[in-house]
Amino acid sequence: MLCMAANAAFAQYLYRYKDENGSVVMNSTVPPEYAGKGYEILDAGTGKLLQKVEPQEVDAAANVVYLSPEDKILLASYSFVDEIQAHLERKTAGLKAEIANIRADIRILNEEMETSQAEVKRLTDREREVPQETMDHIAELEESDAGLRAALERREQDLLSTEQEYEQKKDRFAVLQNSEHR
Repeated sequence: MLCMAANAAFAQYLYRYKDENGSVVMNSTVPPEYAGKGYEILDAGTGKLLQKVEPQEVDAAANVVYLSPEDKILLASYSFVDEIQAHLERKTAGLKAEIANIRADIRILNEEMETSQAEVKRLTDREREVPQETMDHIAELEESDAGLRAALERREQDLLSTEQEYEQKKDRFAVLQNSEHR
């Protein structure tokens, strides 16, 4: 569900159609096997019905794909699946670098936290008072650690969503390349 929501967030349109079981499905694309059976185009932001595409008689042997606005953009943007892969690699390289930097920051922060906690242990073992500034520093380090871990989780989710988005683009592009368009 989360992946569908992420894909819908990037899409300008949603498509409502019925699957092989007669269940209503909403998705960012209409699979070719359902397009000829009719579907509705909705505004992804408001859910408002924009257009109703009526069912069409199609020769089942003909490999016909009905083009959505996203399909048209996809075909206009790329000539080969390899171009989509290269675009994916460029887009994910920055995210992977950010993830590596955040992980490095977490390691450094944890080392500093271990040093501070060792100092607290040393003082308490000697029955000495731990300065308030040391305790405040540890609290700040813990807060920073939590913030970095949340940022890491967001970036890892961004990376996953981007990879899924481009895998779908590659799959759809391959379908569109090997079919007749309408």
